[in-house]
Amino acid sequence: MSESYYVDEVNALLDKMLENIDDADKKIENLQNSQVQISRVCNSISTFVNSALGEINNGTDAVSVSQQLVNALAQVGQYATNEPNNLSLTLSSLSHRKDAYSECLELLQSTASSFEDHSDAPVEEKAQEPSVSKDIRSVGDHPEKLKDIRNENVKLDGGETEEENI
Repeated sequence: MSESYYVDEVNALLDKMLENIDDADKKIENLQNSQVQISRVCNSISTFVNSALGEINNGTDAVSVSQQLVNALAQVGQYATNEPNNLSLTLSSLSHRKDAYSECLELLQSTASSFEDHSDAPVEEKAQEPSVSKDIRSVGDHPEKLKDIRNENVKLDGGETEEENI
């Protein structure tokens, strides 16, 4: 498969990671906005349940009814006590999820840039290939002597060679 296919696939994954991070941010923001309100509501419910339990325990007229009320109020109190902790755990979990998405995003971005670098590299390598020289002699051929080349140049110029001057 071509490298552009891999680049497109990594870019699609990058887009998905960005969507996941945005979604986690929205959920975190919603929970942070409601955390203070829920904590206040749960504290008031807990206070109510504790006062109601005190009043029900003082009454002795209907044992079965009061026992049911005590159990119901105890369950509401348990809910009110645990709900802020559950909210904090959910918030922490979403925060960790966002961090994981961010790490994945960084890895995918580096992978995408690596793919893009590799897709550009073959073009550069082809442009930098050394050209074959036409003056390459075959094995066993000896190079011409510099003296012979100079003598030929002088003859072409119409002058005398150094050997003739002697």
